[in-house]
Formats: sequence, structure tokens, C-alpha cells
Amino acid sequence: ASRRQEAERGPDAGGDVTAARRKPLPGDRTPADRLPVRVSNPDKVFWPDEGYTKLDLVRFYDFVFPKLQPWMKDRLISLKRCPNGLLGKCFFQKEKPDGMPADTPTKRIVHENGVRNYVVGGKKETQLALANLGCIAVHVWGSRQQNPRQPDWVCFDLDPDSGKFTDAARAGLKVKQALD
Repeated sequence: ASRRQEAERGPDAGGDVTAARRKPLPGDRTPADRLPVRVSNPDKVFWPDEGYTKLDLVRFYDFVFPKLQPWMKDRLISLKRCPNGLLGKCFFQKEKPDGMPADTPTKRIVHENGVRNYVVGGKKETQLALANLGCIAVHVWGSRQQNPRQPDWVCFDLDPDSGKFTDAARAGLKVKQALD
């Protein structure tokens, strides 16, 4: 059986979801006890085909955060959570999740259909705590918390249903043509 099929069966059905052979990632050498957050279930496999774990994700975000931080600073975040990895059920969350550090920055936004307390990006501890909760992807607002209704940049998120990079590249060229 493939690693994907084994992961879909899960450990209770005899599926092997251990990280067998995987390529090294930036940040691999950071000991778990040196990270600014405690990683729960560090060996939980998030990418069964590749063998990458929750600890790998947290280490990766720890490593790239200096480059990521300027793009996240003061921006509200919508979360895509996959607490059981990419083969598990994923869901979007706008509200600050339970289990986040008490000092996690938030911004209260009143919408027509209710009030949301969004997480505000920019702190490494916040980003790593989100990764620990299965936030593999985070989606930042185009505006900052000081003026949430006034975007200062736009991002075209090109995720083709096919999952093929070539389709995303074609879509990118069409967006460029439309903007030129």
C-alpha cells in the first residue's frame, strides 16, 4: 500500500503513518526544546507521502519567520486548519483558536453577521502556536489592523483545482495580461 493509503487507514487500522524517509528541511537541526512553543504530538504526520510531521512544520515556520514576518506584521489572519494533516479534515477559522497563548494579539472586527476576534500576525510565537494547532496555511488580509477596511496590497491566490503548477502558471499569465 502507498503511504497515502496507509495514512488514510490510520494507525488504528494498521496504517503506518511514521515519517520513514524524508528530505531534510531548513530548521531540522533546531531541537524541539529550543523552540519558543511546546509542540504537542510532534511526531504526528501531516504529509504522509513525504513523511513530514507537525514538528517539521513548526521548525520550518521557525526557520522562515524572519522572511515571513514583514508580510504578516499587523495583518489579520484567516486560518486554514488541518489538525490531522493534509489527508484529514481541514476547515477555515476566523476566530482566535482556543489553546493560543494568552498574549496572542487579536483585533475585534464587527461584520454584518457578527463579531470576530481575528489573530494578528507578526509575532513568531503566534505563528508557531498556530502551526502547532494544525494551521498549515494562513491567509493574511490585504490591510493592517490599524485600518482593516483599507487594503494596502492585493494578492491573487491561484490554486487550480487540478493541483498542477502548470495550471497555476497559466492562470498567473492570464492575470498579468488582464492587469497590463
